[in-house]
Amino acid sequence: MKVKAKKRAVIFDLDGTLVDNRKAIQKSWNAILQALTGNPRTFNLASVESSMGLPMDEIIARLFISRFGEPGRVFGEKALSYEVTYIQEGGANPVRGVGGMLKKLSGKYPLYIVSNCQQGYIEACLSSTGFAPYFQGHVSWGESPRTKAENIRLLVEREGLEEAIYVGDTELDMESAKLAEIPFIHAAYGFGKIDGVEMEAKHPSEIPHLVKEIWEK
Repeated sequence: MKVKAKKRAVIFDLDGTLVDNRKAIQKSWNAILQALTGNPRTFNLASVESSMGLPMDEIIARLFISRFGEPGRVFGEKALSYEVTYIQEGGANPVRGVGGMLKKLSGKYPLYIVSNCQQGYIEACLSSTGFAPYFQGHVSWGESPRTKAENIRLLVEREGLEEAIYVGDTELDMESAKLAEIPFIHAAYGFGKIDGVEMEAKHPSEIPHLVKEIWEK
């Protein structure tokens, strides 16, 4: 009797792992804040980089409310909303080599995204890069304001996955995979540096091999 294969999937982080939208985000935030405050250069690239991977409420608290006081809450909400429109219109910036990696992996496993981003951002990135056909689904913080670990577990349960791997570029991604009790692959080409990680991809093309290695142990 043939043994039924387990339903396995690869779940990805978005910013730093699949796309690098730092410059677009900086431009979109400054554009909306110029309209609101008259200052055309509120945020530099380092400010944007410091926020990558954080939940939306943390970004608003750390960068907008800390700078503008309570009005910063509204400024932040408007900036994050406009960011989605800006990406939809101008396009996301895919990490070099990600397209080929996704094409190869999607031929073997269903692919998903779990990100701490606002609602609509994942869709804007996937449609503008042409990556949408590679993915079976996704969960953002905007639609499910929980921790990333909780949203990984939510997706695993919702999709009936028996095994999953999470691919991300930050220490938060690693800790989230650990809490969700699934293996982790560090996208070392991304924004975050992690010491002592077991599985590390220095280029997106290495990810399919690492996935295979994990499931053939």
